[in-house]
Amino acid sequence: MCIPCKDKKMSNYSGFYDHLPSHLQSEKHKVAVLKDEIEIPEAVESLSNFKVKKKKVKLMKKEITESIRIDLTGFLLENELSFILAPKLSSFFKKNLINYGQQAVNEFTISDRLASQIAKEAICNPHKKEIIKDLGNSSFSLTFDASSDYYGPSYLCIHVRSIKSGKIVTRLLSLSEIKGSSTGEALFEILQNVFIGSEHLLSTNLVGVSSDQGSNVCSKKDKGLTNRIIEKYEQTCGTIDLCHCFNNICKYSLKKFPLELLKLVKKISSHFGSSSLRRANFREVQKDFREDEFSDFLKALPYVSHR
Repeated sequence: MCIPCKDKKMSNYSGFYDHLPSHLQSEKHKVAVLKDEIEIPEAVESLSNFKVKKKKVKLMKKEITESIRIDLTGFLLENELSFILAPKLSSFFKKNLINYGQQAVNEFTISDRLASQIAKEAICNPHKKEIIKDLGNSSFSLTFDASSDYYGPSYLCIHVRSIKSGKIVTRLLSLSEIKGSSTGEALFEILQNVFIGSEHLLSTNLVGVSSDQGSNVCSKKDKGLTNRIIEKYEQTCGTIDLCHCFNNICKYSLKKFPLELLKLVKKISSHFGSSSLRRANFREVQKDFREDEFSDFLKALPYVSHR
């Protein structure tokens, strides 16, 4: 906005800054500033300096953006996290900076134990009532996994799969601390406490349970958590979690796999894994044999003993 032109009620006193040089040279502007003794050349020179400065700021922003991207990617690699988390972490940082400000983010701290406690008390428990209420309108299945927290006690994690708004959804129902005994009987008591006040849903809407082959979850002597559920709620079907099934397939089949083939796989993985140029050539070769231009390129994965 040109203040002298606005004060003199001239037309075209506002607009984009790119139009400012031509405006400063216009007759109307010269008339408006005549009495104010504003030097036109100085104003044009200031605008020119502003443009140069803005260009430098853009370059600095680009360098900062690249630096942040590299730091974030390094963080994912160091902590063995999936690259799919990159855009989610970016959104998380932006959201918190906007909502709470730079100072609050700088002063923020959290420990492993506190994160574990928050997950149990502040996140899982408030949502549990809402989820259980939804389960009254749909059949559902439960997935269990008992695990020890490196920084604290052991927990029983319960996921529920149900139909909501016409779609199959999977949600975290409960993360319950295992106090003392971790037998099938103790885990079954934890499950009943999760559904306390809504026990009828286990008798009417529960149709399936899935777990690994842990002795306290799925026991050959019918004393595990899954065994007890199937015994009490006869309409329920029990299965072994497919992730654990595939893991066991890989684990035991690799022991029987021909040693020469394993060596060949290791060599192929090492050959492409140690050179970005070889990976690029491998990608180019595939272009000549692809039937569908939208299909994914094959990649040579790094070899690990459990895959």
